[in-house]
Amino acid sequence: MWRAVLSRHCAFGAGTQEGEEQVNDPLLLRIKECRKLPLEALRTKYQKLFGESPRTGHKDYLFRRIVWRMQANRYGDLSDQARQRALAIADDRDLRRRADSALNTGELGSRARNYRSTDLRLPLPGTVLTRSFQGKTVKVCVLPDGFRYQDRRFRSLSAVAEHITGTRWNGYVFFSLQDRRSERRG
Repeated sequence: MWRAVLSRHCAFGAGTQEGEEQVNDPLLLRIKECRKLPLEALRTKYQKLFGESPRTGHKDYLFRRIVWRMQANRYGDLSDQARQRALAIADDRDLRRRADSALNTGELGSRARNYRSTDLRLPLPGTVLTRSFQGKTVKVCVLPDGFRYQDRRFRSLSAVAEHITGTRWNGYVFFSLQDRRSERRG
């Protein structure tokens, strides 16, 4: 966004060498100066503009937020209609600032279930996977939220394979499901 504003307000003046820009807008000069600031100076500037300390140390992100606020202060913020539309779009989405706690704790939450059900290598719930291992027939039932083997629930096929063999295995490889992507698509 700031690049479009920068290019609109830049002018080539007399006395500048070819390729050099003469900037007449004080805001654009402040933006150019802001681009050269070190991270700590950007954090301080963010604190002044937003009234809170930044939660990130990502220099480019801080620069973009600061420049956006400077432009909003100068040229005006979003209209009420645009703000309402953005809020309506955000209400329809599952937006998070931080990762789902289920992803951090390893618990199987609704987001993890939705992701797992889209893996094309995985058979539909209710399917029984059968494999022969060390002369014994192994049967694993696919559940909507995991797997069942010998009346015990597991979160992943790899956990089932490790339980059966005593060593770590990729569950899809152990049950020969690694090539199922193309079968389910076609």
